Amino acid sequence: MLRVTLGVLLLSLVAFGTAAQTDNGRFCVRVFEDRNRNLVQDAGEPPVTQNVSANLRPRGGDVILASTLMQNAPDARAGQICFENLALGLYEIELASAAYDIPAGDDTVFTPLTETQPVIILSYGVPPQPVAEPVVVEESVDREAVLERSLISGAGALIAMSLTAFLGLLIYVIFLRGRSRRPPPPPMPTGTYPRTTDTGPMRAASDDFDYNSPPTRQ
Repeated sequence: MLRVTLGVLLLSLVAFGTAAQTDNGRFCVRVFEDRNRNLVQDAGEPPVTQNVSANLRPRGGDVILASTLMQNAPDARAGQICFENLALGLYEIELASAAYDIPAGDDTVFTPLTETQPVIILSYGVPPQPVAEPVVVEESVDREAVLERSLISGAGALIAMSLTAFLGLLIYVIFLRGRSRRPPPPPMPTGTYPRTTDTGPMRAASDDFDYNSPPTRQ
């Protein structure tokens, strides 16, 4: 009875150990900007810490076993996404990004998880994001419109000057020219004096007239 009990306990420990070993797989992918496109993370090539998602599938399968975003991953600062507690087997990780140009057909990494290699970390380089060139907004000058406005302004000024000159000429003709053409009065003849009016019966005064004598009747 004791041997049977020990045998069952030993089988249970072996089964538990085997199950523990088969569920300790860990598959990770480290994403970086492959600026020189040599598929190797060189010095100066930073990790991608956001805008990347990863889907875990069995190799060649359509069922998504797990999915996560880079910014939600514990190792996001290192650009790394990991799927843990995996049974030994063959897996693939499909990457997707709206910010980086990951070509279709080259968006998957895969590896087998075995007893000798239960933890796999693969690197994946993505092309760097295109640098947005500053948009220089140049003020477009419509030369034809400027020339047209200049001609209209000049024509308006010329019309105003012509109208002012015409009004001035009209005023001169109507009011001043008629006055300047009136004939002057005829000159008086030399050596003559204007005729005086008749004084009637009054006599002309003389130098020997006595002003104290009474007037005489005629």
